[in-house]
Amino acid sequence: MKFKDYVKTSILPTYFVTVVCIALAMAVVGSIFEPDVRLGYGVLFSPFLYGLLAAVIQLVGYSKKELTPKQALGRKVIHVLLLEVGIMAFLHFAGALSGPGVTIALAVAILVIYFAVTLITGLNDRRASQAVNLALKELQKRGDVNL
Repeated sequence: MKFKDYVKTSILPTYFVTVVCIALAMAVVGSIFEPDVRLGYGVLFSPFLYGLLAAVIQLVGYSKKELTPKQALGRKVIHVLLLEVGIMAFLHFAGALSGPGVTIALAVAILVIYFAVTLITGLNDRRASQAVNLALKELQKRGDVNL
């Protein structure tokens, strides 16, 4: 796959779903651990920044050639590990890890976000492939395409 196509079909859709999930996770974790804290408008940029970091880390999955299932799984494992380490390191240096409870909650939130994004984008990909298959069947019925 060309890099440009990978960005359009994989990274961009994942980025937007990730940003929404991060904003939701920030609201949930924040209301549990710091319910009385009032935040400024600057915090609204955080999901975009964390989403960008996650998108850059997602580049580990890019390959010009088709990967075997074993290679794809290996890249997904590396991707999850890099997400955890990269985002937790960023949170640490930003001073967002105020204690063990928050640290564990954020580490779990990263995993939940990863699996939620994977599920949502997978369902969307499935819907798109079903639409293409249906269109191909219609073309085949009309005799326009021989498969």
